[in-house]
Order: sequence, then C-alpha cells, then structure tokens
Amino acid sequence: MPGSLRLGGIAEIDIYAHLSWFIILVLLTWSLASDWFAQLFPGWAPTTYWIAACISALLPIDWFPSFPGHRTYGCSTRPRVSL
Repeated sequence: MPGSLRLGGIAEIDIYAHLSWFIILVLLTWSLASDWFAQLFPGWAPTTYWIAACISALLPIDWFPSFPGHRTYGCSTRPRVSL
C-alpha cells in the first residue's frame, strides 16, 4: 500500500499502518509532554514527562489499539459472511 508501513500479519491478513498514524502519534506525544503533563504535574523531571507521554500516546483505552483490532476482525470475518 502506498504511504503505509507493513507491521506484520495475522492469519494471512497483512497489517499496515499509514504514515499519518505515526505523525499523529508524534504530535500527541509532544503535546502531552510539553504542555499537558507539565501543567498537571509541575514537579516532575522532563524525562518523566516524555516517558509518561509515550506511554499515554501508545496505550489509550479506546483509540490506538482498538482500531487495528477492529480492522483485523472485519477483514477476517468478511470472507465467511455473505449479505
């Protein structure tokens, strides 16, 4: 796929991530580390802001991990389900 990076595959289904996902991830991490966590926790060290921002950007409850799972499930059930 043009503009995408292959992440792997599950059950003969290739999983790709468009480069825009990585741009969003970088912007979200930067925003959290430089502004949000700095205001909420003023006593933390700068490294702690960045570590917390990376973890927060990679592991939201319902955003980043759920989308690839949703897409994989849809692709894996599509051949078996007829309309």
